[in-house]
Amino acid sequence: QVLAIARWHRAVPQPDREHPRRMREVRERLGGAPGLALAGAYLDGVSVADSLASGVRAASELLGR
Repeated sequence: QVLAIARWHRAVPQPDREHPRRMREVRERLGGAPGLALAGAYLDGVSVADSLASGVRAASELLGR
C-alpha cells in the first residue's frame, strides 16, 4: 500500500462522517458543567454564519442557566 499526504495550508478543514457524532458526545459530556458553553467553527460549520450562530447559541445557553 502507498500512502500519500498532501497538506493545503490555506484550505478549509472538512469534517469526516463521524464529526456530528463526536460533537454530540462532547456536548453530552459537557452538558452538566455549569458556566461552560462551546462555540466555534469546529462545531457545526466553518462559514461565518455558522460561527456566528455557534457563538449566539453558546451565549444563550450561558444566559439561560
